[in-house]
Amino acid sequence: MNIKTYILNMPQRLERREAIAREFLGRRIFDVEFCEPVHHVNPRISHWLTMQRLAERAMAQQRPCFLFCEDDHIFTEAYSDQLLTSCIREADTLGADLLLGSVSWMLSPIQIRQSLFWLESFNGTQFVIVFNRFYERIVNFHLHANDTVTEMNLVALSHGNIFTIHPFISVQQEFGYSDVTPRNGQKGYVEGLFRNTQRELYCLDKVKMFYAGLQ
Repeated sequence: MNIKTYILNMPQRLERREAIAREFLGRRIFDVEFCEPVHHVNPRISHWLTMQRLAERAMAQQRPCFLFCEDDHIFTEAYSDQLLTSCIREADTLGADLLLGSVSWMLSPIQIRQSLFWLESFNGTQFVIVFNRFYERIVNFHLHANDTVTEMNLVALSHGNIFTIHPFISVQQEFGYSDVTPRNGQKGYVEGLFRNTQRELYCLDKVKMFYAGLQ
């Protein structure tokens, strides 16, 4: 599998570019391309417009999927090429619109496969596989003043086909500041969000395994 990978990076954020380049060094299943975000005074709107531009490009190139990756992504110890590719194939057979490497917040997680949880809603777009069945809905979405959060736009556009990989294969690296909200720049805050959601999915997985053993 060769995964087209678009990494969002602002030219002045050299430390982020160097960090994310190290993450993908030697990982041959990723076809990496650095992309400067679409300029807008509102970072959240810039984020969404960039997602739209990349979906339009992937649609024109008839790609089965692409990876939307932010430059603060880091791989976890759980990551492997085999885990990611098998989850992509499973999610695709389930009709997924999105496959997430992790989430910092989630609503109504339901375990569908051993390594896949269905989600009603989520936060966290640092590592997102976008499938071709979803391209047109993203591209044709007309942004309104209140539609500034990419995750909420994606949830609204999806037909309930959003999944996350478990255990998480991606988390966010803290650089000491945030492009979106000041609170996300507080040391330890973002890491804590991912730990909490990971713990919740771990508990759900253990409960399912326990009761499966009683059948």
